[in-house]
Amino acid sequence: MSVAGEKQLKLPSGLPHGLDVFCRDFARLAALGLISGYVMHDIRNALAVVSGHAQIIQIKGKRITHEDIARRMEQIIEQVERILTTINRVGSFTSRAKGDMAEVMPDNALINAVRALERRLENAGLKVVEECSFAERMIWCDASLFDFTLLQLLESCIPDRRCEGELKLKTSGGDRGWELRLNFRSTGDSDDLYSGFLKRAEGFGLVTVLLSLEPVKGELYLLSDPVDFGFRLFVPWDAG
Repeated sequence: MSVAGEKQLKLPSGLPHGLDVFCRDFARLAALGLISGYVMHDIRNALAVVSGHAQIIQIKGKRITHEDIARRMEQIIEQVERILTTINRVGSFTSRAKGDMAEVMPDNALINAVRALERRLENAGLKVVEECSFAERMIWCDASLFDFTLLQLLESCIPDRRCEGELKLKTSGGDRGWELRLNFRSTGDSDDLYSGFLKRAEGFGLVTVLLSLEPVKGELYLLSDPVDFGFRLFVPWDAG
């Protein structure tokens, strides 16, 4: 249900036959590429730390103390746990590519999306503020389509030029479902930033987002305040 200052976004009528299948296939591949890139980067960094400690232990040989070995092993275990956590947040890439339905923890998916776009957000001058509820309930959905939705909404809030601004992400989990409020606030002149946001929000990516939300009966709202604009996304726990 929309409130003052919000407009529920709907699919345009008369979409070409087969566009929904094309858009969803595109969304899965796009999301998979971005998320897998972030995952590989994170795993590569962790493995570099593991390799460094292992090489030092090997090079020192008998000259290394038990205390030093224990300290380095603790750091190796921390990096292995980091890798496992990263992989567990994503799950099976094969299932994602095929569009299999799966249980997804929405806040983890949001964190993955932010990390995947982290460099672009930083280059745009945006400070990301996360207020995640980490609701324990899961959403039964096509994980890649859910990822694409979050990635595209974030992308729509990245301005074409560098600015000093804040992107606030606030999630909540109620009885009916999971909600994300995504608000952009600029410390400077926001008129052109707002117009640029509207152009991106009303582009082809939005149609793909709405098509991606159809299977889970998700609702997307545009927050239209020129100074504090963005999106509100609602996805029910049970789309049946």
